[in-house]
Amino acid sequence: MKRFIKHITIFFLFAIVFYVCGICFLGEFVPSYFKPNVKYIIGASGHSYTRLQEVKEVDSIDILFLGNSQAYRGFDTRAFEKLGIRSFNLGTSGQTFLQTKLILKRYLEKIRPKQIVFQVSPYMFGSLGAESSIDIFSNDINDLHSVEMALSINNIQVYNTLVYSKFKDVIGDKHAFIEEKEKGNDLYIKGGYVERYKMTSYTFKDLDTVFEINKKQIKAFKEVVHMINDKGIDLVFVKAPISKDLIINKNILIEFESLIKSEGEYYDFNLLLSLNNDYFYDSNHLNINGVDVYGASLIEVLNIGEK
Repeated sequence: MKRFIKHITIFFLFAIVFYVCGICFLGEFVPSYFKPNVKYIIGASGHSYTRLQEVKEVDSIDILFLGNSQAYRGFDTRAFEKLGIRSFNLGTSGQTFLQTKLILKRYLEKIRPKQIVFQVSPYMFGSLGAESSIDIFSNDINDLHSVEMALSINNIQVYNTLVYSKFKDVIGDKHAFIEEKEKGNDLYIKGGYVERYKMTSYTFKDLDTVFEINKKQIKAFKEVVHMINDKGIDLVFVKAPISKDLIINKNILIEFESLIKSEGEYYDFNLLLSLNNDYFYDSNHLNINGVDVYGASLIEVLNIGEK
């Protein structure tokens, strides 16, 4: 029996070494087309790399913004800076509550914000955020928090990308990477905001979005709220304006709002503002004019001018 256990142990150790070496070889030498399950996307859209490097120098701020692309494209930190408010936008592409939990475990203690404005949407409950995890793995350091998130998602692309991204951490390739501040129609603004500075026109279509709310995301959401409350940080949930052409199933919206309202202060800016498609560059994201209107309304809601 002892001999059998020894052989099994040796086999698994060999398999792990072979797996890791194989993933690193694929990542380094095989064209992307032939490795669909290894996605390393350093410097992809959204400026995650620049934001996740800049946050390492941030501490003791007034407001921390969290959420998905609606956050980093919707909260212009310059508007708050004009009022003497120090803020940082830590939104990432496709961020769900599982990714928020990782980000807060990694940076909340250092950032020490007085208030968190958390942009939430029903979509954040609808998937496990595999693509968002890959984005973070590719553009930030990787540690035990990364492993914990990968195990929660349990996706082969996520596992493979974590292994290869950690390899990139070890050999120092990420440190040598320089991300352009201007990419396509996007301009990165210090503080984590991404400005879509070129006005572009889109054809909006009616989109009826249906999905199931994931139980793992509910658990992660409650853990995130507990982490924030445990630090005594003021927490405000907001739902960003979206095009009226984007239709979300009413039952999903009811369940979503019930979950959010059970955990804190919540403002739906689709009710507070009435914006037509002239203020959007697609069905989910505001253009520069929309961002200005949204920011002014948020500042009013938060009573920042009175503090």
